[in-house]
Amino acid sequence: MCCGFRALTVRAAMSKDGEFDAEELDRNSFYWFAEALRILSLDSGSQCREMGSYNTPWELQYDVAAHASLADSSHINFSNEQRAKISRICTAIQKLPNDALAPEGMKMTTYAGCLAGMNHAAWQPFRTDAAQLLASLEPHIKKNQEYLAKSEER
Repeated sequence: MCCGFRALTVRAAMSKDGEFDAEELDRNSFYWFAEALRILSLDSGSQCREMGSYNTPWELQYDVAAHASLADSSHINFSNEQRAKISRICTAIQKLPNDALAPEGMKMTTYAGCLAGMNHAAWQPFRTDAAQLLASLEPHIKKNQEYLAKSEER
């Protein structure tokens, strides 16, 4: 998910005159953030399968942390509590220990290597936090889906 989302986000957010639309950027970013949270909330085996068992721990860490600026979005009406939780999870996930991202001796382009990383105990609180944050953000996720569907019609 990591490498492709940025190109899609930028293309979708460009207007016909080549200008970036800030709201469109925030809404695309929020789409991918919610998707990253959905995957983060899964069990380790499902996370690896969803991410294609290719460097899953690092990719998932990146996919969550890359959206920290959403906490400051003026285009999505998050509550102060939601903003704080978005900021907290994006910051905290960057502090995962190295052995949670790339366990020693494991090849991170294999299911076994990715699973070893995702089974590290440091990931468990993130699964719980992601599930809770997703539930809190559900009304915004639905509104965002409606916005993006209308945006595609334009």
